[in-house]
Amino acid sequence: MTVMTIESLRVPGALALAVLGFQGGRLVEAPYHRRLESLRGWMRTLERVESEIRHGRRDLADALERATADAPGEVDRALGRFLASIGEARPTAELWKRAVLEDRALLERDRAVLAALGPVLGRYPPDEQGRHLEAARRELERLMADAEAELSGRGRALKVLIGLGGAALAVLVA
Repeated sequence: MTVMTIESLRVPGALALAVLGFQGGRLVEAPYHRRLESLRGWMRTLERVESEIRHGRRDLADALERATADAPGEVDRALGRFLASIGEARPTAELWKRAVLEDRALLERDRAVLAALGPVLGRYPPDEQGRHLEAARRELERLMADAEAELSGRGRALKVLIGLGGAALAVLVA
Protein backbone atom coordinates (compact mmCIF):
# COMPACT_ATOMS: atom_id res chain seq x y z
CA MET A 1 0.00 0.00 0.00
CA THR A 2 1.35 3.40 -1.04
CA VAL A 3 1.10 6.23 1.43
CA MET A 4 0.51 9.66 -0.04
CA THR A 5 2.69 12.37 1.36
CA ILE A 6 3.06 16.02 0.58
CA GLU A 7 6.18 15.20 -1.39
CA SER A 8 4.32 12.70 -3.58
CA LEU A 9 1.52 15.22 -4.26
CA ARG A 10 3.77 18.12 -5.19
CA VAL A 11 4.03 17.38 -8.94
CA PRO A 12 0.38 16.37 -9.47
CA GLY A 13 -0.71 19.41 -7.44
CA ALA A 14 1.46 21.76 -9.49
CA LEU A 15 0.12 20.20 -12.68
CA ALA A 16 -3.46 20.57 -11.47
CA LEU A 17 -2.86 24.24 -10.61
CA ALA A 18 -1.34 24.90 -14.02
CA VAL A 19 -4.35 23.32 -15.73
CA LEU A 20 -6.75 25.29 -13.54
CA GLY A 21 -4.88 28.51 -14.33
CA PHE A 22 -5.02 27.80 -18.06
CA GLN A 23 -8.74 26.99 -17.93
CA GLY A 24 -9.39 30.06 -15.80
CA GLY A 25 -7.65 32.22 -18.40
CA ARG A 26 -9.74 30.66 -21.18
CA LEU A 27 -12.90 31.27 -19.17
CA VAL A 28 -12.02 34.93 -18.70
CA GLU A 29 -11.21 35.33 -22.43
CA ALA A 30 -14.37 33.57 -23.66
CA PRO A 31 -16.65 36.66 -23.78
CA TYR A 32 -14.04 38.53 -25.82
CA HIS A 33 -13.85 35.68 -28.32
CA ARG A 34 -17.66 35.50 -28.56
CA ARG A 35 -17.82 39.24 -29.21
CA LEU A 36 -15.21 38.99 -31.97
CA GLU A 37 -17.02 36.07 -33.58
CA SER A 38 -20.29 37.98 -33.46
CA LEU A 39 -18.75 41.17 -34.89
CA ARG A 40 -17.23 39.14 -37.74
CA GLY A 41 -20.60 37.51 -38.38
CA TRP A 42 -22.41 40.84 -38.48
CA MET A 43 -19.80 42.30 -40.82
CA ARG A 44 -20.06 39.36 -43.24
CA THR A 45 -23.85 39.47 -43.11
CA LEU A 46 -24.04 43.22 -43.67
CA GLU A 47 -21.62 42.92 -46.58
CA ARG A 48 -23.83 40.28 -48.19
CA VAL A 49 -27.02 42.24 -47.52
CA GLU A 50 -25.42 45.33 -49.04
CA SER A 51 -24.44 43.37 -52.14
CA GLU A 52 -27.89 41.80 -52.44
CA ILE A 53 -29.66 45.15 -52.08
CA ARG A 54 -27.32 47.16 -54.32
CA HIS A 55 -26.66 44.63 -57.06
CA GLY A 56 -29.38 42.04 -56.74
CA ARG A 57 -32.02 44.71 -56.16
CA ARG A 58 -33.74 42.49 -53.64
CA ASP A 59 -36.05 43.58 -50.88
CA LEU A 60 -34.73 43.57 -47.32
CA ALA A 61 -36.32 40.31 -46.17
CA ASP A 62 -35.08 38.38 -49.21
CA ALA A 63 -31.60 39.91 -48.92
CA LEU A 64 -31.39 39.01 -45.22
CA GLU A 65 -32.58 35.45 -45.79
CA ARG A 66 -29.92 34.92 -48.45
CA ALA A 67 -27.21 36.64 -46.40
CA THR A 68 -27.76 34.73 -43.15
CA ALA A 69 -27.23 31.27 -44.62
CA ASP A 70 -23.98 30.72 -42.69
CA ALA A 71 -24.16 33.41 -40.01
CA PRO A 72 -22.81 32.43 -36.56
CA GLY A 73 -25.26 31.51 -33.80
CA GLU A 74 -25.92 34.89 -32.17
CA VAL A 75 -26.25 36.67 -35.52
CA ASP A 76 -28.44 33.93 -36.96
CA ARG A 77 -30.77 34.04 -33.94
CA ALA A 78 -31.06 37.84 -34.01
CA LEU A 79 -31.77 37.98 -37.74
CA GLY A 80 -34.13 35.02 -37.52
CA ARG A 81 -36.12 36.90 -34.93
CA PHE A 82 -36.17 39.99 -37.12
CA LEU A 83 -37.32 38.05 -40.19
CA ALA A 84 -40.00 36.29 -38.17
CA SER A 85 -41.32 39.61 -36.86
CA ILE A 86 -41.45 41.51 -40.16
CA GLY A 87 -45.18 40.82 -40.50
CA GLU A 88 -45.95 42.54 -37.18
CA ALA A 89 -47.65 45.93 -37.31
CA ARG A 90 -44.61 47.73 -35.91
CA PRO A 91 -42.00 49.98 -37.49
CA THR A 92 -39.07 48.15 -39.08
CA ALA A 93 -36.65 50.24 -37.01
CA GLU A 94 -38.21 48.98 -33.77
CA LEU A 95 -38.19 45.35 -34.94
CA TRP A 96 -34.56 45.65 -36.07
CA LYS A 97 -33.45 47.20 -32.77
CA ARG A 98 -35.26 44.51 -30.79
CA ALA A 99 -33.55 41.82 -32.86
CA VAL A 100 -30.10 43.41 -32.51
CA LEU A 101 -30.51 43.49 -28.73
CA GLU A 102 -30.84 39.69 -28.86
CA ASP A 103 -27.12 39.34 -29.61
CA ARG A 104 -25.75 39.12 -26.08
CA ALA A 105 -22.16 38.70 -27.25
CA LEU A 106 -22.06 42.35 -28.33
CA LEU A 107 -21.37 45.37 -26.18
CA GLU A 108 -23.76 48.32 -26.05
CA ARG A 109 -21.64 50.35 -28.46
CA ASP A 110 -21.68 47.46 -30.97
CA ARG A 111 -25.46 47.22 -30.74
CA ALA A 112 -25.82 50.99 -31.19
CA VAL A 113 -24.03 50.81 -34.55
CA LEU A 114 -26.32 48.02 -35.72
CA ALA A 115 -29.48 49.56 -34.28
CA ALA A 116 -28.79 52.77 -36.22
CA LEU A 117 -29.50 50.82 -39.43
CA GLY A 118 -33.12 50.20 -38.40
CA PRO A 119 -34.61 53.47 -39.65
CA VAL A 120 -32.85 53.07 -43.03
CA LEU A 121 -33.36 49.43 -43.92
CA GLY A 122 -36.22 48.79 -46.28
CA ARG A 123 -37.25 52.46 -46.38
CA TYR A 124 -34.76 54.09 -48.72
CA PRO A 125 -33.54 53.41 -52.27
CA PRO A 126 -31.01 50.57 -52.60
CA ASP A 127 -28.01 52.86 -53.07
CA GLU A 128 -28.87 54.82 -49.93
CA GLN A 129 -29.32 51.61 -47.91
CA GLY A 130 -26.00 50.40 -49.33
CA ARG A 131 -24.20 53.52 -48.14
CA HIS A 132 -25.57 53.09 -44.62
CA LEU A 133 -24.67 49.39 -44.58
CA GLU A 134 -21.15 50.20 -45.75
CA ALA A 135 -20.75 52.88 -43.06
CA ALA A 136 -21.96 50.43 -40.39
CA ARG A 137 -19.48 47.81 -41.60
CA ARG A 138 -16.63 50.32 -41.40
CA GLU A 139 -17.62 51.19 -37.84
CA LEU A 140 -17.89 47.50 -36.93
CA GLU A 141 -14.40 46.96 -38.39
CA ARG A 142 -13.08 49.70 -36.10
CA LEU A 143 -14.85 48.17 -33.10
CA MET A 144 -13.48 44.75 -34.03
CA ALA A 145 -9.92 46.11 -34.20
CA ASP A 146 -10.43 47.63 -30.75
CA ALA A 147 -11.81 44.32 -29.44
CA GLU A 148 -8.84 42.39 -30.87
CA ALA A 149 -6.40 44.81 -29.25
CA GLU A 150 -8.24 44.55 -25.94
CA LEU A 151 -8.22 40.75 -26.09
CA SER A 152 -4.55 40.72 -26.95
CA GLY A 153 -3.69 43.02 -24.05
CA ARG A 154 -5.83 41.12 -21.57
CA GLY A 155 -4.44 37.82 -22.81
CA ARG A 156 -0.89 38.95 -22.13
CA ALA A 157 -1.89 40.26 -18.71
CA LEU A 158 -3.62 36.99 -17.84
CA LYS A 159 -0.61 34.94 -18.93
CA VAL A 160 1.69 37.06 -16.79
CA LEU A 161 -0.62 36.78 -13.76
CA ILE A 162 -0.99 33.02 -14.19
CA GLY A 163 2.78 32.67 -14.52
CA LEU A 164 3.39 34.78 -11.41
CA GLY A 165 0.78 32.82 -9.49
CA GLY A 166 2.42 29.56 -10.51
CA ALA A 167 5.86 30.84 -9.54
CA ALA A 168 4.58 32.06 -6.18
CA LEU A 169 2.94 28.73 -5.52
CA ALA A 170 6.12 26.87 -6.45
CA VAL A 171 8.04 29.00 -3.97
CA LEU A 172 5.46 28.36 -1.25
CA VAL A 173 5.36 24.62 -1.86
CA ALA A 174 9.13 24.21 -2.08
